[in-house]
Amino acid sequence: MGPSHGNDEMKLATTISVIVGTDMLCWLPIITLSVFSQSGIDIPTKVLNLGWLYLSFQSILP
Repeated sequence: MGPSHGNDEMKLATTISVIVGTDMLCWLPIITLSVFSQSGIDIPTKVLNLGWLYLSFQSILP
């Protein structure tokens, strides 16, 4: 364990943070629509269709 061990851990922590952050940003619109829908807020069909389209594309991207 040399000085590079701490550097490797920092790189790993940064990579994991980026993965978690981007995953959260991808799911945020779907979660927001779900919360609004469960709260009784009327969401136009066009917005729901865009949400499903967004979710479909998100699931096929690497």
